[in-house]
Amino acid sequence: MAVKRTGQPSFVEALMPKGAGANAALDRLAGLVKWYRFEKLIGHLRDEGSPGRPGYPVLVLFRA
Repeated sequence: MAVKRTGQPSFVEALMPKGAGANAALDRLAGLVKWYRFEKLIGHLRDEGSPGRPGYPVLVLFRA
């Protein structure tokens, strides 16, 4: 399955005031955890060659 690249804000995110939805505790946690290690462990679960729309990266789904 192809991977959908994130990074560009959505339409709703572009309209929100700066800092809305910010969570200091989650930001601190994101800085402490080495997420690339989880990505190495679970990255093989996605089939990059399957047809269809691009899927979200495995790490995005894991962190949700």
